[in-house]
Amino acid sequence: MHETHGRLAAIMFVQITEASDNSREIPVASILSMEDRQELCDHVKSFHGAVVDIRAGELFAHFPGAVVAFNAAMSLMQRMSEYNCRIGLHVGEIPYREGRFQGADVNLTSRLPAFARAGGICLTQKVFQYLPESEQRKLITLGTHELKNIAIDLTLYARLPAGQARRSKTREWKDQLVTAVRKYHRYALLLFLTSTSSIVVWSYYWNFFSTEQGMVHLYLPGFNQPAAHKQENNLKGSIEMTLRSRLSALDDLHITEIRSDAVFELLLMLDPSPGKSQVSYVLNRLPQGVLLESGVIVGDEYQLFRLQDRLSEKIIQSLRQHKIIHTPLASHAVRIKLDVR
Repeated sequence: MHETHGRLAAIMFVQITEASDNSREIPVASILSMEDRQELCDHVKSFHGAVVDIRAGELFAHFPGAVVAFNAAMSLMQRMSEYNCRIGLHVGEIPYREGRFQGADVNLTSRLPAFARAGGICLTQKVFQYLPESEQRKLITLGTHELKNIAIDLTLYARLPAGQARRSKTREWKDQLVTAVRKYHRYALLLFLTSTSSIVVWSYYWNFFSTEQGMVHLYLPGFNQPAAHKQENNLKGSIEMTLRSRLSALDDLHITEIRSDAVFELLLMLDPSPGKSQVSYVLNRLPQGVLLESGVIVGDEYQLFRLQDRLSEKIIQSLRQHKIIHTPLASHAVRIKLDVR
């Protein structure tokens, strides 16, 4: 068997789908013209990348560096419309075997788009560490997850679609404070000693103001029953990460890790069956545990993002219905279009 040693590269894997009339997402590579495919290849090459394959609604490419791959992904999102596009980025080896690129890193990258929102990017810690600090601050953390057939736990990050990457005022203030302290570190101690009382009063006022604006604390323990096997555990992790990333984009909602600090609790239950998966959710008001909303979402596990999107959309609609949140972001679907020249 002919084999060459793998070289280190930034790997990009893109899923392109189209929403049909019945809200199902289907691969659309079969309807892309040769001109469309050539334009995608030329676009990747303009970022010094190489397209390995375009097939069944998927594009596989690699780049010489993580930063240039991330920039190419951001630019690619801007060139797409009318299609749902999800991108996964990873840095690893791409060995050439039996006439095609193979290897664990290639397989790992192909699983990342399932954790991204439509119009968003999912990337690993290896890509994250090379990005500028300004870009890192725009990403959200999805936590650690063990991907299918991958033996190690990976820390994943997500770039939300355009219009969903808003950050809370509290986080913006913290970032500005950290920048100021780094710039004037010689005077930081003096500033701390002379303004401690003012900072305490200001913090109290800020927390009070945030509460008055309706900041809601939600406790999300995830799935409350143990997984029967590894595949079910991977399915649980995928659904929970997508839901957390969607809820994290809401300015008036905060996901807390402490149940006693929460006002509402969201419980998830998974009942997988051959060919389909059923996810039940229960929304409670704390501390009494009064049931506000419950529902069941059924989806095809082979198109996991369909199940994830429908579940997150239904939960956000329930939060809005009970006036727990008021953001207009909940019902806005992100659509992307491929420019044809």
